[in-house]
Amino acid sequence: MRKILQIAKIYPFSTLIIIAIWVVCLIPIGEMPIRTISLGDKWEHALMYIILSAVIIFEYARCHKKIEWQRIVIASLVLPVIMGALVELAQAYLTFGHRSGEMLDWIADSIGSAIASFIGIPLASYLSKGRRGT
Repeated sequence: MRKILQIAKIYPFSTLIIIAIWVVCLIPIGEMPIRTISLGDKWEHALMYIILSAVIIFEYARCHKKIEWQRIVIASLVLPVIMGALVELAQAYLTFGHRSGEMLDWIADSIGSAIASFIGIPLASYLSKGRRGT
């Protein structure tokens, strides 16, 4: 528990976004206007995970002078993809029929994290090189 609190203190915005995603994905929600757009909810999922992964990357870069590729890939890509799968499973089995877990939602989550990671990690690495002397 102490380690989780330590991580939350170092990465406060990432922690808030993670909590917000869990809350939004587990509460019952009626029809929304975006649902009328073709695959609108998939765009929502992709956008949530683009934001999550981008914030993780930039908080990581803010806290570390040297980017460790393995850690940042795990934090910004692997863990959000796993979280997306867990959210979909929770929707399917813990919301008592108010929400449904969908494979396409998880794929959209994964695509969002991948987009943010493939753009954000090299950008964060490039920007951190300028800070090495400071």
